[in-house]
Formats: sequence, C-alpha cells, structure tokens
Amino acid sequence: MKSYLIIAIIIILNNDCKAQQWDAMNGGVTYDTTKGVVLSILNYQNKITIAGGFKNSGNTILNSVSQWDGNQWTPMGIGCWGWGTDPWADVQSMGVFHNKLYAGGWIRGSGGNIIGDSAHISVNLTKWDGIDWSPFTHQDPNLTGIYGVFTNSTEVYAFQEYHNNLYIGGMFTQTNDYFGIHNTKEIAKWNDVDTSFSSVGVFSGSFYPQFTEFTNTFTIYNDKLIAGGSFTTIDGNPISAIASWNDTAWSALGSGLNSTVFSSVVFNGDLYVAGQFTATGDGLTSLNHIAKWDGTQWSAVGEGLNDWIYKLYVDSTQNKLYAGGRFIQTGLGVTAKHIAEWNGTNWVEVGGGADDLVVSFYAKDSNLYIGGYFTHVGNGIPANAIARWGPSHVGVDDISASSTTIQLEIYPNPSNGEFTIESTSKIESIKVFNILGETIYQTTKDNLQASINLSSHPKGIYFVQVKTEKGILNRKIVIQ
Repeated sequence: MKSYLIIAIIIILNNDCKAQQWDAMNGGVTYDTTKGVVLSILNYQNKITIAGGFKNSGNTILNSVSQWDGNQWTPMGIGCWGWGTDPWADVQSMGVFHNKLYAGGWIRGSGGNIIGDSAHISVNLTKWDGIDWSPFTHQDPNLTGIYGVFTNSTEVYAFQEYHNNLYIGGMFTQTNDYFGIHNTKEIAKWNDVDTSFSSVGVFSGSFYPQFTEFTNTFTIYNDKLIAGGSFTTIDGNPISAIASWNDTAWSALGSGLNSTVFSSVVFNGDLYVAGQFTATGDGLTSLNHIAKWDGTQWSAVGEGLNDWIYKLYVDSTQNKLYAGGRFIQTGLGVTAKHIAEWNGTNWVEVGGGADDLVVSFYAKDSNLYIGGYFTHVGNGIPANAIARWGPSHVGVDDISASSTTIQLEIYPNPSNGEFTIESTSKIESIKVFNILGETIYQTTKDNLQASINLSSHPKGIYFVQVKTEKGILNRKIVIQ
C-alpha cells in the first residue's frame, strides 16, 4: 500500500535522523581539479563564508572566497586575485567589523570587473560590502601608491575587534594609509573612523630562524586583547609566544610558552591556547601542544595531542571545544586523525577524522563545518577541503521545500531495496546516503517519478535527498 508523505521539518524530529554524519557540501572546493584548501570559515550575513587557496567548485569559478547558499558554493564577485598571470590568491583569514567582511592573506587585489583591475589593487587586505570587494581605504589621486595596504609584508593571519578598533595580525612590518607609511610590526590597529593605521608595539625574536616574527591569533579574555604567535620579546620586554594588551601596554602571561602559538579561544571562563609548543616558557610544565590559563598559571588540557594544533574552536551553543591540526593521535595514543573534541576528561576523534590537516571551524544549526587540506573525511568519504558534520547530512538549512506546495510519495517503505519516488514537483536529482553519510546512489531526472533499486546494498536505514524544481526534500527509507 502506498504511503503518502508530506516532507517538512518533521524529518529533523525523527530520532533515526539524529545520527552524526558527514556531508561533502556539493563536492567542496578545489584548485582547478587538484587539491584546494579552506583556511577560514565564518558566518557573514547569515551565510557560511569560506576563504583559502582554491579556485573553483565544480565548474563554478570562485577565486579563493565563496558563500554557501544551502545547495552549492557561490562566487563573491570575481573573488580575490594574486600576483602574476594566475588569478588566484591565498586568503588566510577573515573577520567582520562594522558590518563589513575583511579578508587578509597573500593578495594582490580583489573584485572589480576583471582580474588586475587597477581600481581594486588591495595588497594583502581587502573588504567585502555584500556586493563587491574594495581596497581598505580611499586612494588619493594626487599621490602615487595604493592606500590601506601592507607594504614590505608577507601575509595577514588574524583579525579581532577590540574596544571599537580592528586589530590585524600577521607577518609584516609596515602599513600604508592616506596619512603615509607606518611602522606596524606584526600587529596594526585600524581606526575605521579616521581611516588610519597605528602601531601597538614592536615584536621580535621568532622561534624560526628562516622566518621573521609573526602574530596569527587573537581573542578577548578578561577584557584584554590576547595575541599569540612566534615572538619572544615585545618592546624589549621578554614575552614568549603569548601576550595581553590593555590599550596601553603589553604584558606577559606567566612565563609564556616555549614555541609558537597558532590559536586561542576562551572556553568555560578560561583561556585555551594551542600550537607547536611542548612546555611553558620556563620549561617547568609539560604541555602537549595545548594549554589552559586560568588567570594565574598554565596547566595541561588532559593528555593533549601528539603533534601541532593549528586551530581551536568553541561551539558556544553546545559548549564544545574542538581542535584541528597535524596530530593523528591523542597524548594517550588513541587515534584522532587531524580533528578532536575535548570531553572534559580526554580528547576524542570526531567522526573518523580527516585524511589531512584541519585548520578551520565554524558551528551553526547543530552542524560543525571544518576546513583544511583534506580530500576525505570519516571512512573515506570524498570531501574537498570543506565538510559538514551534524545530526543529519542534509541538515536543517537544506530543507527548503514547503510542505504546502510539494507532496512526495515513496513506496513501499520499508522495502526490499526496490522503491518508487513520485513528486508533485518535477524531480531534478536524487541522492541516497547510508548511515555514515556516504553517497551510495545518485541520479539526475527530469520528470515526476523515479524507480530506485538498492537491493544490492545491506539492510538498514538510508536517507533519500530529492531535489525538485521547487526545493529539496529529505526522507528516511528502510531496507529489510
């Protein structure tokens, strides 16, 4: 007997759909057909926004920046472009300040009508207003040079709003605005009202002989700006890898750490930092690449992880702490391939991990988005540089069809693997996922009906995603 099903939000309430699964997000992003990388993820204007070293998603040209519309990756203008003849930039970081999206990295320009547009030169820094990219500040037609850019610089790694100013960190020595060139080594403060840069101290003493000093993480802790990176002194004072700024001066946090800090967050009222370090700056406390500062002293976070941690992230809605990086095990030797969650006692792998570095996170609607250098997640699920882990591989924000406009019929259900899908709206494509989130079947259609045969697959619960001309519908199917 046919079972008529009106598909709506009720699908999310079904207990069987709450199993955590991976979603490859329409194939992710690549550099042409080779490996891409997603270095930063955030929410801008209620859209998941990514940046990194990628050029396209399928046949769609993106040029290092893109937004997710619920079904696919979409361009942001012509994106960001690099040096020479290759229209590609390495966008390392993003931040939101005064309702605009700021991006930094290895960039020559962004936006405009064509790659190389002279009015859109914006070296290493740029901003997006929802329509197009533009240089940081205005250009003076009576003077030569481009304003609002970093000169003598390598890359921009971090943004943080603090006391109504935007702090920018990276590996650079100078900034340039309408008022001239400023010596702003490793950190610059941007005043959006006066459209000017200013210095906030002189950093020196890199942990790497081949690189100069750099700052690559900010957070706010006890109303202080916390900066972490590769440095051993600030303004001549010994401050190792991590520092606190009160709008006037920098101060140390205990003895600091013995090597580079890559990431910092506040979790349950304490400051957590992660990176390359293995101990406090005085060597008295051993640390496996992650440490907690309670305002007085540093301590280990459980057993830690066995290699560098590039990114920490707090899902404030679910009160979870995540780590991503080069590690493949916890400090106890338990497998944790490039992504781990702190459960309050130990570190545990998330969803079978990833096959390469995880360096960016964002959480929204009970889904965790991860970005990095990987091409597969979980048990070999293809995912190019970006993936989503959540209670359903189709997620709340993929249910775009109205129950009042579309009626879907799947029968029989349960079945022996052979079933029929009928819709009152023309079917464009069908995907079927197993409980691990792996795509086991997909097809394109151009009619109101489809016959599916999964009889060769094991018995169990599967999830059907039907894309119609009026929206996407999702449903559970049981094979027995």
